[in-house]
Amino acid sequence: MDNNSRLPLPMGNPTWAGNLVRRFFKLEKPGNLQARTYFWTAFSGGCFCGSSFILLVSILRILGDRGPYWGGVFSIAMAISQQLVTIGLFQMRTYQVSDVDEVFSFDDYFVSRIITVALMMAAAVGLIAFGDGWNDKAAALILLMVLRSGESFSDVLEGRYQQFGRLDIASKGVFYKTFFPMILFCVALWFTKDMLVSLALMVLIYWGLFILSDGVLIRSFIRNVRISNWSAQRALLISCLPLALNAFLFMYVNNMSKYAIDRHLDESKMAEYNALFMLAFLVSLLSGFVLRPALTSMSWLYKNGDRRGFLRQIYIQILWVMAFSLPTLFFSYAFGSQLLTLFYGIDLTHHRGTLCILIAGGALLAVYYILQSVLIIMRRQTVCLVGIIAVIIPGWLVTAFAVKNHGIAGGARSYLLTTALLAAVFWGLTAWYIKRRWTSEPMN
Repeated sequence: MDNNSRLPLPMGNPTWAGNLVRRFFKLEKPGNLQARTYFWTAFSGGCFCGSSFILLVSILRILGDRGPYWGGVFSIAMAISQQLVTIGLFQMRTYQVSDVDEVFSFDDYFVSRIITVALMMAAAVGLIAFGDGWNDKAAALILLMVLRSGESFSDVLEGRYQQFGRLDIASKGVFYKTFFPMILFCVALWFTKDMLVSLALMVLIYWGLFILSDGVLIRSFIRNVRISNWSAQRALLISCLPLALNAFLFMYVNNMSKYAIDRHLDESKMAEYNALFMLAFLVSLLSGFVLRPALTSMSWLYKNGDRRGFLRQIYIQILWVMAFSLPTLFFSYAFGSQLLTLFYGIDLTHHRGTLCILIAGGALLAVYYILQSVLIIMRRQTVCLVGIIAVIIPGWLVTAFAVKNHGIAGGARSYLLTTALLAAVFWGLTAWYIKRRWTSEPMN
């Protein structure tokens, strides 16, 4: 646990509503903090990743004959929003929580988030204006981007909680800010049979929960306030720019098969592919439960020169990926396509092999995430950018050819090849820079 977690939280004079929020999140008396952290990290991560699955199931099931069309609209809008939100997040979370010396203040991080969210929304508007114009996909994208803006602001506050050793608070908030909007969407869709109206209501409740909970909680984590200035903003944005570009380009690589299917096939095929693609992130999701709580401790191990401890944590994270991958692949091969057919109400049984290929690609993606986090802790952001650029051109060539000639199966194969290349490139980069650090600065 980092030193900040031992600092007392200021009490202030909260209102009755503020006191209710503080008690609900166990601000003063968390009990077994480690157990709470792992529980809520797992619970919130599962809910967040599963929300897209549940939303798509609801659309396909509730809207009947119109389900495949709107499922396709939702899938491509979701994919684009996942890429554009990398601008809003600017990949600062890992940088922020590993900023153990607080080189940048919370005010620096928050003001920079205002700037990046504005850029994100401008990019969304520009994409619509210079794309196909206003249509169902554009409307869904705008609504999802308003939701993403709320998630971006939440993220910087949650990063502050994590800096102080209270990832449990951040994770619990993520759960409730995901669960209730998701439930409202499903209920609204049932009554209105209108996906866009349901998305709008989901956005409203998300922002309401964000203001109610985080508006109270963040006051207990503000201390030693340093007012941000342009010099600090420039330094912070420049420091994170390679990470942001890396995340943006990575999401493009990750979504290339979806974009190709949207371009060459129809909305129903897009919905079908996305239904299979949901399980590709299962291993990354499970390994992320273990990785995220370990980031701050890994940063301290690296800072303190604990070579064995740092390497041990890296190996442990990769072993977790292997432990999650094998049973997931076995279960998916045996039952996956049948269960997905049952959930979505569309026939996916002939895609059993395709599903396993996507899951294998997701496992390689989890390895990439671990190695990228290690490079970020080592402050090798520019190297991450170089690594992702090295993958883009071959990945694009493979994806364009595979989808055009082999459809959904081709999309899955190109995804596996791309993630394999990502993992290999980042493995080499990580090994090289760890060796350089140990050679130039002997560790314990």
